[in-house]
Amino acid sequence: MNAPADRLQHTLLCITVGLAWFMLPLVVSMLPGYMSIYRAGLATPLLYFVFWLPFALFCWQRYQRRFGLLPAGGLSVQSLVWPGLALLALSLIHGLFGRQEPWSATLSQMSAFNLALTAICICLLAPVVEEVICRGFLLNAGIGWGKTGQTVAMVGTSLFFAIGHAQYQMPTTFVWLFVFSIILCQVRIHTGSLLAPIVLHSATNIIGMMAALKLS
Repeated sequence: MNAPADRLQHTLLCITVGLAWFMLPLVVSMLPGYMSIYRAGLATPLLYFVFWLPFALFCWQRYQRRFGLLPAGGLSVQSLVWPGLALLALSLIHGLFGRQEPWSATLSQMSAFNLALTAICICLLAPVVEEVICRGFLLNAGIGWGKTGQTVAMVGTSLFFAIGHAQYQMPTTFVWLFVFSIILCQVRIHTGSLLAPIVLHSATNIIGMMAALKLS
């Protein structure tokens, strides 16, 4: 990807995958019977299990086969400890200065089955899907454009990540999401691994889910 045309084509491909992922909920909401699924509390599991996860894994597999620029990589204690401590500090600060999101209050109203499915989506599937799309494709959009391109991709990815969580309403939550993404972008850049941000993302979501259930 040395030629400017090749770099531009690659960047547009990565952005297109991100935008397609972002638009999937709109497409799903147009399916026949969607409102019944939504009222039953199954919209999120439907989106993750049937659409988002298969889409992310398919795009990842095809992209890796063609470009080889999105390896799963490996894990090491060193790659997890300092970012993990940074994320823990970020969550503690957000817990002190942030406000509870109305969305989290609905968890206590779910049936045990729906809550279990939602927990699987938030704690296991969301980290995989969002890391593949955001710290994978969107961050890779800056490849070949030097340090400036990498910085623009990291900031753009983090803004996209924060805005994409439309279920949240508090400004402090969006700040938290942006900084959270910046940290995970740095982990991906320095380790070259997707597994490290996936594990850190999953651990953060598990802690957040437990806190939300306790407060709701």
